[in-house]
Amino acid sequence: MSRSIIVGILIFLLPACIAPKSNTLRVVATYSILGDIVRQVGKGQVTLDLIVGPNQDMHTFEPTPKSLALIAGADLVFENGLNFEPWLDKLYKSSESKARRVVVTNGIVPFSSETGENDPHLWHDVHYAIEMTKTIEKALSKHDPKNETLYQANANAYIARLTALQAWVFEKVQTIPKAERVLVTTHDSFGYFARRYQFETMGISTHTTEASDPSAAEFIHLIETIKRLKITAIFTENVTRSKTMETIANETGAKIVSSLYTDALSDTKGPADSYEKLIRHNVETITRGLLQ
Repeated sequence: MSRSIIVGILIFLLPACIAPKSNTLRVVATYSILGDIVRQVGKGQVTLDLIVGPNQDMHTFEPTPKSLALIAGADLVFENGLNFEPWLDKLYKSSESKARRVVVTNGIVPFSSETGENDPHLWHDVHYAIEMTKTIEKALSKHDPKNETLYQANANAYIARLTALQAWVFEKVQTIPKAERVLVTTHDSFGYFARRYQFETMGISTHTTEASDPSAAEFIHLIETIKRLKITAIFTENVTRSKTMETIANETGAKIVSSLYTDALSDTKGPADSYEKLIRHNVETITRGLLQ
């Protein structure tokens, strides 16, 4: 069933799903990583809901009655932009929401792939998470000026932690010889990470997990490149699994390392249930995988 048909059906279910208003600011974030950053800035004053939760794939998301209702009842909707939420415009319009939409990547020059697509995965560079934090603080303060001091204090404390996290990432990746800083992943989501921390990347597919597996010629080239560069580890992700990765491992002798968190946090039982934990887990996993 297409997304447009699903959204049409959900309109009829909307009235029964809308939650009553609370005294705090009702805020919606489109995905779990963004939601955690919003939570850090708004804690103490916002009620936060997620459209796409932990361990869920943004690229294959289909709207539900709950997601439509959350947008309809929101005061603010925080979104990534850069075509990361292609379903959101129609969902927002169908909900008849009065919420202000805040695109947290506005003002950031995106990284473009060889195909000309804008890469939406800015958060893998901690610098951009800091910029997103500033945008979130300004939006919350503008919408709820009586609590501006709270939002600013929360944002400043969080930015201090992220600044320390950024320094830790730089220190950690320096333990990997530059010639060995090559990331082979299921889909190409580490462009910002690679540019900031001086890695090379090779994704089996493009920026979306919906992309098809590589052609025979692309697959052969990938195998030859991994062998030529003597790459010893390839990485899976929490939101996608690929049989192609197993074939590549068998053909090259590279070990499969599980699992990087790319487009979603883990649940609370996992190792990456916050943005800070996600970055630490990914960097530790990459470092350990490439140095073994």
